[in-house]
Parts: sequence; C-alpha cells; structure tokens
Amino acid sequence: MSESSVTSESSVATESSAASESSEASESSSAAESSVASESSGATESSAASESSSSSGSAVDATYSCTTSIGANFSPTVTFSGATPPSVAPGATVNMTGFQVAVTVPASIVNTVRDEGFTSASGSATTVDVDSNDANSTTVNAAATPIPIPSQPLIAGHAVLITLPASPVTIGSWTAIAVAGRMEFTTGPIVLHLIFKGAETLDVPVTCSPTTVATISTTRVPSASVIPSAP
Repeated sequence: MSESSVTSESSVATESSAASESSEASESSSAAESSVASESSGATESSAASESSSSSGSAVDATYSCTTSIGANFSPTVTFSGATPPSVAPGATVNMTGFQVAVTVPASIVNTVRDEGFTSASGSATTVDVDSNDANSTTVNAAATPIPIPSQPLIAGHAVLITLPASPVTIGSWTAIAVAGRMEFTTGPIVLHLIFKGAETLDVPVTCSPTTVATISTTRVPSASVIPSAP
C-alpha cells in the first residue's frame, strides 16, 4: 500500500473520529441545557403554585390611642395577625384565618395601678373590630362573644401583654365586592374591660382607637372573565 493511501485513510479516520466526538459533545450539551431548562421550569411552576395556594397577610403593628375610666391614658402598639385568600370571585364569602391580636399595656400604667394597691389584672375584650371594603357589612367584631383575658400578676416596671384570643382563630365572614378590585382588611376600634384586684377590685373600661389605620391583609377580586371555570 502506498504512503499516500495510508495518509488518506488516516485523515479520513481522524475526521470521522472528530465528527463523532463533536456530535457527542453537542448532544451532551443539548441534554444538559434541556435538563437545566426543565428544572428551572419546574421550580418556577412550583413557586407559582406555592404563591397561589398561600394566603395574603402577615403580622402588622398599629399604634393606638387608649383612654381609661381612671384617667390613665396610654398609646400602645397593637399587633394584628391574620390572613385572607389571595383572590376570590366577586360576591364570594371571605374569612380571615390565623387571627390574633396582642395589646401591650405599658409599664407606666402597671406602676400607677400597683401604687393603688392592685396586684393582678384580668378581664375581657368586647370589641376587636376588623374593617373592610366589604360588599355588604364592612366590619366584623372578633370579640362579639367576649374574649376572656386570663389573670396575670402586675410586676413593677413591667408591661402586661394581652393576647386576644389565646390561640389564633378564624373570623368573618365578609362578602367580596361585586366588581373587580381589591379588598383591604384594616385595624378598627378595641374595647377592653380590665379588672384589677388587690385588697379591692377595680373594673376599668379601656377604649382604644387606631391613630393610623393599618392594613392586616388584602384579597384581590378579579373580573369574571379571568376566573377559571369549573371543569
């Protein structure tokens, strides 16, 4: 066999091998890109599904102005927690889950009451309003059935935390607005009846109003044209 023939055959084999390797590399690269795109798409879909299934709303602090029958007025920070669905159809019933309110009675009030000989506090809440731009009744009183305030000691220099109720509950209901838009659920008035005990018993009504209204949660009400129909 001539050297020229050998050289030619070697060249062909080399080119064939290179083409094969190039093809394999290309296929491997395409497979990797396809896998990455698939994973990215899956993560996106999973994230979207998670957001869709969650409710809107989180803990929010609101400043209140509170007056008492004994003249010891105070301005507490009140924390509201609760969530409503991300979106509902026009006219649908809406409830707020995980609802709870925390009212802090400052140490200055505790000291004033202790100076009068009182050593513990208990009582109840009779009004804890949550307002909304509802289609019908705009306000739900979470304490329509009074919420008990368990007894706790009054310690000089320490604030008292009142949690209403002791465990989160579902409150409602509201009716979604009849047209496309957004429902907002906001902080409303609070009325407490505190009972201070010592040698005597003192019943002190406490009326609180938000100095600035805060939004606890929102729910979107899309137009009927974008609401998926039942299968």
